Amino acid sequence: MTRPINVSNPERLVAGLAAVLILSTCLRVRHPLRLFAVGCLTYRALKGHCYAYEWLGVQSCKMTQPQ
Repeated sequence: MTRPINVSNPERLVAGLAAVLILSTCLRVRHPLRLFAVGCLTYRALKGHCYAYEWLGVQSCKMTQPQ
């Protein structure tokens, strides 16, 4: 089952850049929450879906995929 895209392209780009930035800090000090945040941001950047947006009923993308 594919999730609908609910994150706009600029937000996806920022999420990807934030994931890279956090990952670069994880190379020195590894912390499970940082790695979890990197995983969440990477998923958001690649798939264009945010579970928090889904739960809150928020959508920043105008184009969506049919469910």
